[in-house]
Amino acid sequence: MTAMRVAVGFSGGRDSTAASILLKKQGHVVETITLRLGAPGEDERLTASARLAEKIGVSHRVVDARDEFARRVINPFLEAYAAGITPNPCVACNARVKFELLMDTALENGADIFATGHYARLEREGARLLLAEPREKKKSQIYFLAMVEPERMQRVCFPLHDTTLDQVHGLTRYLPLAGEKSSQDVCFLGKQPLETYLRAMIPDAFQPGPIKDTRGEEIASHLGVAAVTIGQRRGLGYAAGKPLYVVAKDMIRNAVILGEEKELEKEQILATTPNYWRKLEVGEKMSVRIRYASPPFRAVITRADAAAIEARFYAPVMALTPGQLAVFYQEKRVVAAGIISLR
Repeated sequence: MTAMRVAVGFSGGRDSTAASILLKKQGHVVETITLRLGAPGEDERLTASARLAEKIGVSHRVVDARDEFARRVINPFLEAYAAGITPNPCVACNARVKFELLMDTALENGADIFATGHYARLEREGARLLLAEPREKKKSQIYFLAMVEPERMQRVCFPLHDTTLDQVHGLTRYLPLAGEKSSQDVCFLGKQPLETYLRAMIPDAFQPGPIKDTRGEEIASHLGVAAVTIGQRRGLGYAAGKPLYVVAKDMIRNAVILGEEKELEKEQILATTPNYWRKLEVGEKMSVRIRYASPPFRAVITRADAAAIEARFYAPVMALTPGQLAVFYQEKRVVAAGIISLR
């Protein structure tokens, strides 16, 4: 890469700091940009990020994104929970804030390239760029990037794509980092539990209601359906002689449905609002990841159009959760993604 002006999405954590240092060592003009999102304890983090940027010898500025972050991430997050869906706000933040709002701001202010500290690799397939696994596969974040518009990757780089954790720690070991929050944390919660936050923000979604079995018989009561997730077993306030799981939520009747583990099994998946990194063909064999920490499951594509992707698993899969992200891989590259929906 020839010397360019590179804007780095900068949290002040270890990864974005290492990315900035690497780019500077390569001879680029580096500008770090930190978003103000309105998260708890943010002022301290912003001050620490500015000091850190000065320490490593790069420029720094703050972009106030509080209103847009609320509109693009927090409000849809609350609306989803109120509708009985379990969203992934980090996926929305990457697609709508970091690689849209922040990236556009950087490019409009003269940057040639936008970079982040994500562990991801870009590989070319014809005219397209596809997300691929980084060298540090255990740190891979391509799942969380799968809903970013592929066209944006033409002006993106991931400096840590071929970097080991030892190298990253070596670059940042003696620096006053601004924090070590995982990219999987919900940053706007602060230290409060998710349910506490939801009860304060969407109290109408926490009305007491019945817990029923799959035959429709009421067996207990709950204190709010919004914080209950498909596949959940513990924390329901109900004990049975055998393990029971949340297999469905009836939002109209404000009811939680419990069933045995086998009732969580699904043979097909429907993913809406699809994001295609390349064209999919019916009959193609894929690996599908239905949550970040899950293993990939083998499947075959049965539908791929502008509205949805459908696939049939080779073996039943447990606890498909509406609102979570399904990512479709082929040869360890992301080829498509979409939001898991009820059939």
